[in-house]
Parts: sequence; C-alpha cells; structure tokens
Amino acid sequence: MIFSPHIGMVFDCLIMLLLIITIFYCMRLSRLYKVFSQLKDDKQDIEVLIQQLSKIIDTANQAIQDMKDAAREDGTDLQKHIDEAHTLSDELEIILTSGNNLATRLQKLVEQVGSQKDAEKQNAPSETAEAEVDDDEDEMDALITKKKAAKAPAKKPPKAAKKTAKKTTKKKPKSKSDTERMILDALGGGKGK
Repeated sequence: MIFSPHIGMVFDCLIMLLLIITIFYCMRLSRLYKVFSQLKDDKQDIEVLIQQLSKIIDTANQAIQDMKDAAREDGTDLQKHIDEAHTLSDELEIILTSGNNLATRLQKLVEQVGSQKDAEKQNAPSETAEAEVDDDEDEMDALITKKKAAKAPAKKPPKAAKKTAKKTTKKKPKSKSDTERMILDALGGGKGK
C-alpha cells in the first residue's frame, strides 16, 4: 500500500481540526463547571434566604389571620352598636310621635276651651250682673240684720240673716272646671276628678 503524501496531510489536518474542537469543548465545560461550582457555593445562601422568606410568609399569614379575627370581633361589636342605635331610633320615633299626638290633643283642648270661654263670656255678662245684684242684696240684708242684732242683743236673729248666713256657708269650693278636667283627662287619664 502506498500512501501518498497528500493523504497524510489530510489526516493531519483532520486530527488537528478534531483537536481544536476538543479544546473548544473543554474550555466550554470548564466555564460551565465554574458557574456550577458558584451555584453550589451559593446554594447554602439560597437555602438561608428561602428559610427567611418562609418565616416572613408564616408571619404574614398569622398577621392576616389576626386581622381577620379582629375585624370579625369589631364587626360584631359594630353590629351590636348599630342594632342598639336602631332600637333607640325606633324608641325616639315612638316618643316623638306620642309627643306630637299629645301636643295636637292639647292644642285641640285649648281651642275647645277658648271657644267655650268665648261662649261663656257672651252668656256671662247677664248672669254675672244678676249674681252681683243678688250678692249686693244679700250683703245689705246681712248688714241690716247685724245692726238690728246690735240694737237688740237678746232677740233671735231674723230668718233672712239665717238664710244669708247659710248661703255664705253653703258655698262649696269650686270643683275643677271643665277645662281642667279635659286637660287632666288628656294628660293622665282623668286622675283627680
């Protein structure tokens, strides 16, 4: 077998080319190894960082749970206050309505009393004049009987004097007027008639 010089050179070139490719891959592997070894060294730092992050997440979850519990408690308290406020509002509305009704009833009573007094004033002048005349006559009779009694102390008092004395003693204190009774009926159900 005969080798030509050219074939040897081709093989040499081919071997050289394969050696260059091998060197290139070795260099690339060397770089990857350096990166990998750095990652291996940083692995411990990453584990510490992950543990810290886990603790922070646990703390945040606990804080969120505490906030939910506090919000639930405050919400319950707030709802109680709102319910109490609604109850008080309803009670105040009832009181206000009752007060308005009472004021309306009192106003009507005052108007009725005013109209009754006006009617009484129109009818009263003739009656009061007659009453004043009767009172004047009674006073005159009483004075006359007193003078007669002073002159004759031994005699019995006349019948007219007895009648006037009876009239003055028989007068009862005036009971409550219709107006007072109406107002008392409106306020307290007519107590003290």
